[in-house]
Amino acid sequence: MPTVQQPGFYKYGQLPAGTYYIGDLCYIFTDEEWSYHCKQVFADGKQFIGIFHTRKNIPFANFRTKYGDGLYFGDDDDKYYVDSGTIGCFPLRDLPKDALENSTKMAKGIITTFDEPFNVYYNKGPGNIVFDPIYIYTGTESDQELNYCTDDE
Repeated sequence: MPTVQQPGFYKYGQLPAGTYYIGDLCYIFTDEEWSYHCKQVFADGKQFIGIFHTRKNIPFANFRTKYGDGLYFGDDDDKYYVDSGTIGCFPLRDLPKDALENSTKMAKGIITTFDEPFNVYYNKGPGNIVFDPIYIYTGTESDQELNYCTDDE
């Protein structure tokens, strides 16, 4: 079933076609860029999720996990290591050179190519993140029964 038809998911927008790193962005951002991003995400005493832009106006997505740090799996058994409580999707061509050359950092997520623009979704109940068609579970099996999401993220 296409993601857009699943109950409980809120569509946050679309990212352009290209090759992306999907995982915890704290591993690949420079300290300066991570600090800038954290100021966007943690503003006014809230944690925001969705599509953001770097200072160079590069669009990317970032969503919180249901239970914070840990090891999470996608529907194809890909592994996502998390230390910031978030999983994001960032264009590979715009990654800092040192992140691209650091295989340890890159191994904490996956690299994938989207041939067309793709939608990004989040379901707050079970904490599911979708970079369509990649589906990442961040809750427990019992959380998967929670099919709700609110627009007041």
